[in-house]
Amino acid sequence: MIFLMTVFLLAGCNNAIGESKDETKNETTASETASVQEEEVASSADKNQEQDELNTPVEDTLTDEETIQLIIDSETEALEVFADAFQEDETGLSFNESFEEILNRIEAPLSERLLKNIYDNPGYVYEYSYTFPLADQELPTNYRIVDSNDQRKVYVEVNLYEQPTLFEYTLEKEEDDWLITSLNSLHTLSDAYRLLGYALDASPDELDIVDIENPTFEDYIERVVNGEKYVIETYRNHYRTKFFHVDPFTGTVYKYDVVTESTEEIY
Repeated sequence: MIFLMTVFLLAGCNNAIGESKDETKNETTASETASVQEEEVASSADKNQEQDELNTPVEDTLTDEETIQLIIDSETEALEVFADAFQEDETGLSFNESFEEILNRIEAPLSERLLKNIYDNPGYVYEYSYTFPLADQELPTNYRIVDSNDQRKVYVEVNLYEQPTLFEYTLEKEEDDWLITSLNSLHTLSDAYRLLGYALDASPDELDIVDIENPTFEDYIERVVNGEKYVIETYRNHYRTKFFHVDPFTGTVYKYDVVTESTEEIY
C-alpha cells in the first residue's frame, strides 16, 4: 500500500514537472515569435524608408541665375589657373605644370574630361573666348535652362567680337552637386548662310535667299531643343528654287530634295 502511494506521488510530481516545462516552452516560443515579428516589421519599415528615399527627387537648390553664376565663377577660376601655367616659347604653346598639378589647383565643378581637353590643346587658352565664354562676364541677358532627370542644359548668348554667339552647357548631377561636363558652340542662322555660301562657292548676295529670317534668342533655342535644322530656300540663277538644311550643332550643310523628302550632305 505504501509502495503504491509512493508511485502515485512520484507520477503526480512528474506530471507537474512536465506541465511546467510545457508552459515554459510555450512562453519561450511565444516570446521568440513576437521578437521575430518585431524584427520583420522593423525590416519592412527600413525597406519602405529606403524606397521612399529612392523615389524622392533630389531637391535642387540652384536657381537659374545661380546656375549661370556657377558657370561664370567656374570658368573664371579655371582660366586663371590655366593662364598662370601657360607658356609660349620656340617649341610652341604649352603649360609649365603637369595636368595633375593643374587639376589639383582647380576646385570649380568642371569635369576632368573637359579640363583634360583644354590641357591637351594649349591654343584653347591662348584664344579663350570660345573656351571660357562666360569667364569674367556679367550675368547675360539671354539664357535658357532646360532640365531633364539629373541633367541640365544651359543655353546662353554671349557677345563675342561684336557678334551674338550661342553656347550650350551640360551640367550633370553627381552626389547631389552639379558638375559642368561639356560646352558646345552653336551656329546661328547667319552662320548657316555663310556655311551655305562656302558649300555653293557663292557670296551671300549670289545665294538669292528667300525670306531672310531674323530670329530671336528664344527662336534659336526652341529650334535647338526640338532638334530642328535651319531651312534655307534659295533662288539659284533667279529661276530655280532649291532648299538646304544646316545643322546648328555641327554646321553640316545638306541639300534637300522636296520630291523624295531626302537630304544629301554637301558641306
